[in-house]
Amino acid sequence: MSNIRKKVLAFAAVFVAIFLLSQTDAYAYNNFSSMSRDFDIMHTGRYYEYVMPKDGQIKFNANVKNIGSVPGTLTISITKDYLLVSETVIQFTDISDSTPVTDTIIDLKKGTYGIRCELENDSGDLTYTAISLYCSQEILPTVPENISLLKVNRADSFEEIVRKDYEELKFGDGENTDIIIPFKVKNGDGLYISLGEKNGGFNYIQGSIYKDKECTTPVGKSFRFNYGDEYQDYFRSLAGAGTYYIKFTSNNYDAVGVTSFLVKLYEVNSNARTMTSGKSTLAYQDKEGKKIRYKVTVKSKSILGVVVTPFVNSGGGYATFSLLDKDGKVISRSSEVYARKDDDNKEYISEKMYTVPAGTYYVQVTSSCNLYQLKYIDFGIVKNAGATKSKAKKLKVMQTQGAGYFLYTDKTSVVDWYKFTLSSNQYVKLYMQYYLDGYFDYEILNAKGKVLYKLSEQGDITQGNIVHWCSNTYSKGTYYIKVYKKGKSSSLTYKFALFDSPYGEY
Repeated sequence: MSNIRKKVLAFAAVFVAIFLLSQTDAYAYNNFSSMSRDFDIMHTGRYYEYVMPKDGQIKFNANVKNIGSVPGTLTISITKDYLLVSETVIQFTDISDSTPVTDTIIDLKKGTYGIRCELENDSGDLTYTAISLYCSQEILPTVPENISLLKVNRADSFEEIVRKDYEELKFGDGENTDIIIPFKVKNGDGLYISLGEKNGGFNYIQGSIYKDKECTTPVGKSFRFNYGDEYQDYFRSLAGAGTYYIKFTSNNYDAVGVTSFLVKLYEVNSNARTMTSGKSTLAYQDKEGKKIRYKVTVKSKSILGVVVTPFVNSGGGYATFSLLDKDGKVISRSSEVYARKDDDNKEYISEKMYTVPAGTYYVQVTSSCNLYQLKYIDFGIVKNAGATKSKAKKLKVMQTQGAGYFLYTDKTSVVDWYKFTLSSNQYVKLYMQYYLDGYFDYEILNAKGKVLYKLSEQGDITQGNIVHWCSNTYSKGTYYIKVYKKGKSSSLTYKFALFDSPYGEY
């Protein structure tokens, strides 16, 4: 067998042995690993596997000590994988006891690498050369660069709160690491925080808001974002305008390299404000009993309708309403409306309806929802009722409608009158729709003044957009409909029609 072939086989045997040994060198992620090996004429080369668990940097050290009579050196090569023909990433030559490799930083991508060591000396004869090697690889912590200031967005309606345009924040390695980033608010009211998942890598993230960059003065309670939650929303109150600091702490026992998540901030107003008809505004209330006044203006006798809708994550809620005049004096009783979901997951929208003369008003709201949307509209009203029984508006079944209103300023003595005449016995259904705040009643009377039907005997409904009907078979003759309010500050807008079928309605 030729010497060349002997050398090839010997090297192959050594390589196989070292490769098998390298399998026992593979390890779970640890930031530090080391190796001690001796080299001589029988062991001129060693090759072992190194696993880089992330994209990042390692700190590499190699120290050599001569243990033979003829000094030697080592060449160490880091290759892209453990094959002999692999591409070299970096190579160190002439490593000796006087020229070690010390704290050299090497950039590596996540993956498997080979570390190849070869013994040399100046003469080429390794008979009396022997050296001892100690080398180590320390994976340096990943410290990603984050943005310097979190953007605070503005939203005046739910449509402007969208699951896009988030900012990405990154954690580095470690069991618990922190990110502290400032944000600035103009009003210092409510803060809506939305967090989203990016690439995971953490068990949970703890968030807290502070007034100082040292994070010693907390503002409100902390919040927690768990791994597996695609998005999660939180609401917190602030302590005025200015700069705040939000601190995120990652609990990521198994994280390697960069892990990231998404964050988006909205500042939400909790102050009194002037509203425009038909335009939504968002408000934030977190203190029990806190009241916000919304200034509204109507230009003519109108229905003033106010709708409050809780944010989808609030789980429903209620709002307490009062109507105030231009001087801030309460002119309507306080009443509650609710927004919740039924078994079919349909939302009921809370609304209040006031019937008012032209002027400036304040709608005072206290809400159980952290975040809600408020909108008001005003639309005109008409009346075709007679002011007295003798001037009652004449209606015809299936032909004409009655329409009227009572302002909150109207006296309870004001009455709307209607009448209808039947030429024979006939089935009649009175179908009414009305917007109410307070108490009202209506009666159906015969020509002699006997009350045949009275709404309040069916129970009082005191607010809302309501549909009601009653029906009966009436004898030939003339009948009167009397509509009136029962509360001093009550207001009502209504319309109704008469049908000769149970199925008739608007």
